[in-house]
Amino acid sequence: MKILLVAEALRDEARGIGLAGVTEAQRVTALASRLGERGHEIRMLAPLAGLDAEGQSLLRPRADALALPGGLQLTVFTGKIGPIPLYALGHDLPAGAMARAVPGLLNALDWHPDVIHCWGAETGLVPFVFREVLGGPPAYAEMALLVTVQDVSRQRVRPPEILDRLAIDRRLLRLETAEFYGQVNFLKAALTTADAFTLPSERFAQDVQDPTFGEGLEGVFEQVARAGRLWGVADGIDYRHFDPSSDSAIAQPFTLANRVGKAACKSALQAELALEPDDVPLLAVIGELSAAKGMDLLRETMGILSHMGVQVAVLGQGAPEDVGPLRRAFSETRAIRGVIGWDEAQARRVLAGADMILMPARFEPDGFWLKVAMRYGTVPVVYETGALVDAVQEFDPRTGEGTGFRFSRYGGEAMLAALRHAQAVYAQPVAWSRLLVNVMARDWSWEAAAARYEDAYEKALAMRPLRV
Repeated sequence: MKILLVAEALRDEARGIGLAGVTEAQRVTALASRLGERGHEIRMLAPLAGLDAEGQSLLRPRADALALPGGLQLTVFTGKIGPIPLYALGHDLPAGAMARAVPGLLNALDWHPDVIHCWGAETGLVPFVFREVLGGPPAYAEMALLVTVQDVSRQRVRPPEILDRLAIDRRLLRLETAEFYGQVNFLKAALTTADAFTLPSERFAQDVQDPTFGEGLEGVFEQVARAGRLWGVADGIDYRHFDPSSDSAIAQPFTLANRVGKAACKSALQAELALEPDDVPLLAVIGELSAAKGMDLLRETMGILSHMGVQVAVLGQGAPEDVGPLRRAFSETRAIRGVIGWDEAQARRVLAGADMILMPARFEPDGFWLKVAMRYGTVPVVYETGALVDAVQEFDPRTGEGTGFRFSRYGGEAMLAALRHAQAVYAQPVAWSRLLVNVMARDWSWEAAAARYEDAYEKALAMRPLRV
């Protein structure tokens, strides 16, 4: 297939992995790389401002400026990210101008992809322009338009005057497409005019149809889901970067077949955090330390956790009201230790050394660090929300099936019950070994994610006549 990936920004996938995992910009470049390796013809498009200084330094301007409707002239810069051709648009790119630039650039290149895959709400007007503004040219009608968004709260709402600057007739601003309380909502435009729309997990694609998660667009999400055009597609993690068999940050390498090094990593983590060298379950809590990620449950249960025969290793950052009780626990208990701050290599050490990762998040669209934890043989204990539901199947010691432990009622008692279940399985070496095999065997690679996106492209191509 010929595939154009349109993004708000692009960045190397292994550079600067933070509290929330990789950014959307890193995901696009990771997907582009794997799709290219799988034999597809891939090109990428982003604003020049969406590239870091290193990426910008590799670009050269095309001789001819790109003339857009409304009189805007854009310089197009060309280069590559690895082997993938890259086009970057202008300086000071006005909001929405990328949507007008895409068809013009394709015509200038005389290149027409099978799929245009847009990432992020800023690209949401691309399908609107192709389907509502430009309408019927056969070359456009034959393309599938797919949009992927990680954060539905970033909707890019702009006043209607933006349409004038883009030379778009205001009569096209309708409730059925992009209109949102008299404004232009880029995300809504993507939802209503793209052939398909994807979110980072199947459960989250259901969650956004509820007012709790839909950010005011839950009715639109529900409509698109009823039309069969809203899907969950899980992204991957970089198996070359997150590899316990060769990770120089951890105490001793290990693999699925030989997990001896996992015990050495636990001992090293206990020593690093001044935890007792006891053979009890060691729980990791990493990333954003906030109420949205379940820190209220951790505060509620901290006294019990410190006396229930487990240890807790914390690494992350948060607001003072969330990290204050943790700091006190570090000094007042022997079972809870950690670091308030962020270091990605230390995050890998924590996950390599922990037996379990505790994720009581109320809201988790993607579950990046959960995937990394499973790669490092760390068993998840999670609240049933978003991507955590898709990733974790309740382990049954009788059948040996499952990949972790879940609780469905948000509360401290329910979380502790799930932890006690996990603790009981930990005390059964045969069952625990089977669980670790299940956890580490899950394929969260970008290669597997690229195959999922290939399926999404094929479905989007088939869905074109059914667009609402």
